[in-house]
Amino acid sequence: MDFISFDNNGVIDIKECISKIKPSTKAIIMTMASNVLGTFQPIKEIAKIAHQHNLLIIVDVSQAVGHCNINMEELEIDILCFSGHKGLATPRGIGAIVMNKKYEITPLISGGSGFLSFEKKQPESLPEHLEAGSLPIELIASLQAAIKENKEKNFIKEQQLTTYFIEEVNKINNVNVLYPNNKNRCPLVSLHLNNISSDEIMDRLFQEYKICSRGGIHCAPLLHQQLHTENCGLLRFSFSNNNTLDEVKIAIKALKQIMEDV
Repeated sequence: MDFISFDNNGVIDIKECISKIKPSTKAIIMTMASNVLGTFQPIKEIAKIAHQHNLLIIVDVSQAVGHCNINMEELEIDILCFSGHKGLATPRGIGAIVMNKKYEITPLISGGSGFLSFEKKQPESLPEHLEAGSLPIELIASLQAAIKENKEKNFIKEQQLTTYFIEEVNKINNVNVLYPNNKNRCPLVSLHLNNISSDEIMDRLFQEYKICSRGGIHCAPLLHQQLHTENCGLLRFSFSNNNTLDEVKIAIKALKQIMEDV
């Protein structure tokens, strides 16, 4: 397995991607938007490269779904996966893997099909082939409702809140926005606090202002190694249509007051 770095705009290095394709390579696996950087990646361009080399293109859209329209056919994605609890705001524990029909998937778990109970293997028919045991009906319903709601969503508000936040927090001493000039991003902003502990600031934001943010390494240690933020981490803010401009202003003011105090 090889890893590909990103450039000064938080975008995957396409030349490096091409250089790391070997005869043994089977697939290119990537995120549509990083949960740390927030920047959208050139999926269609990478997909074309993958297919030129007879490779699968597998894309995790967890951070992007719910914040933009995603068309697998247009982007030439072979396999797409996501969790629902991020941009779609479902309860935790539900997600999906969506595959091109020309590919088949082998069940991870067999048994308890509900109508072929004496069989050790799952039925060949879909969706029963992939439905072992009792299904989380409530979570499935929540995902269906979230996807339906997302089809009618206006993404402009989220982008406006994100742009305003970036412009204002960049004025605070010891606060640096990752890739502030890259507007092609989901409504997620990570801040480097000049080697001040992001976890400490996260705790103070919640304890003193009841503002939820996320500090630390964000389950992405290799990315933080490239950013050289292993010791202090980054402070991440995310926005949705449920947020208001007044809430964003309160968060900016709170962060400014805390940073003046440390």
